[in-house]
Amino acid sequence: MIRKLLVFIEIAALVIVLRMPIVQDFLSSAQQTVTHWLITIEALPDKVALHDLREQSDGLYASMRPFQQDYFDSVTSSRQNVKHFHETYCLKDDKNPFISGDKRHQFCTYLSESPLLAKR
Repeated sequence: MIRKLLVFIEIAALVIVLRMPIVQDFLSSAQQTVTHWLITIEALPDKVALHDLREQSDGLYASMRPFQQDYFDSVTSSRQNVKHFHETYCLKDDKNPFISGDKRHQFCTYLSESPLLAKR
């Protein structure tokens, strides 16, 4: 009987402590931190693949004009942008005002070899 009473008192104390505002703030902060870590870990493979794509395209990038380099940077800023570029300008063979001719063909070759186009 005393054991049951002690368990009940411990549970009541735990509930009271967990409902305190300072504990709630701490738990909320911990949750936000862990969520941020998980989002960062999830985005890491994409960042590595984008970095590898930029490194592979260094020679192509160096031969571009500044406005083309800005466009290239925007294309290689995210997986979605890379997929959109590949679908529109590589698969559908639409004309691109910034990257055209051999540069576009070479960049499309780099994209086709990249893991960024793999389906998740």
